[in-house]
Parts: sequence; structure tokens; C-alpha cells
Amino acid sequence: MDFLSGLALILLTLVGYSSGVTVAGKNKIVKPLLLDVLIIVVLWVGAIITRNALGKWLAVLAWLLIGVLMGSIFTIGRRSIYQNTKNDSLSRQHMSGLRQLWERWKAFAAEMGNYQSRMLLAFFYLIVVAPFGIPMRLASDPLRIKPTNEITFWVDIPVADKSLDAARKQF
Repeated sequence: MDFLSGLALILLTLVGYSSGVTVAGKNKIVKPLLLDVLIIVVLWVGAIITRNALGKWLAVLAWLLIGVLMGSIFTIGRRSIYQNTKNDSLSRQHMSGLRQLWERWKAFAAEMGNYQSRMLLAFFYLIVVAPFGIPMRLASDPLRIKPTNEITFWVDIPVADKSLDAARKQF
């Protein structure tokens, strides 16, 4: 149960940050930058450190609000670098109040989900793909493109057995 509350703390901090970015990036197409990834990591470290002092669920509420505040502040500070092409295509004349609210919520949730998915994929790339890819890139040469002392790049392939028994044993 302790792991689940820690995971909830981390994910809800990300939800807070991305909702703050979405609210502050009004009429802008906001895409996460490397600075956003670093800010989220700092928020996560702060949340994990203060979780025992605040209590599990008070920490979740506090860091959710801190995430909203930090996302809003950093987005307002960088608002000029974002594109201004988002269209508000909701026709408010033909909808009731609850329907308008529901459509606005769906638009907000779609923007926030887009931002969160980009952040989660960036973390996946930085935590899983890059640490695996960098050593593989440095240590291997599957295409044999690194310079060697060989005279030719010809690769001898052994002659396959062309008997009927070999053809029956394909794998």
C-alpha cells in the first residue's frame, strides 16, 4: 500500500503540473521542453522527501496544488515561445450550460492528456531507451561501418546444407 500511495503522489504531481500548464497556456499549443522534464523531476523528489512529514494523502493534495502552481508559473513565463494556433471551435449558442461545461472539460482533458503523454514518453525514453541505447551504440557495430584493419569488408557466409533433411528442419 505504501508503494501505491507513492505512485499516486508522483502521478498526481504530474497531473497538477500538466493541468497548470494547460490552464496557463490558454489559446497556445504547449509542448513540453527539457526544462519541464527537469522541473517535474525536482517536484517528484520534493514530493517523495516530504511525504512522511506531511502524511500520505495530505502530501498528495499539497503536491497536486504545488504542481498546478509551478506549471502555471513556468508556462506564463514562456508563453511567447508557444504557437498561437489553437482554435476554440465550441459553438456556445446552441448548447445548454451543462453541455458547454462538458465540452470545455473534454477539450481541457484532451490538452492535458496530450501534454502528460508527451511527458511520460520523454521519461520512458530517458529512463529506458537512452541508457540501453548509448552502450549499444558505443560497443557494437552490426553494420560493420567502424574502421578496421581488414582489407575487404566481404563477409563469408557458410554454404547451407541443401539436403532434404535440412529443408525439413527449418528452425
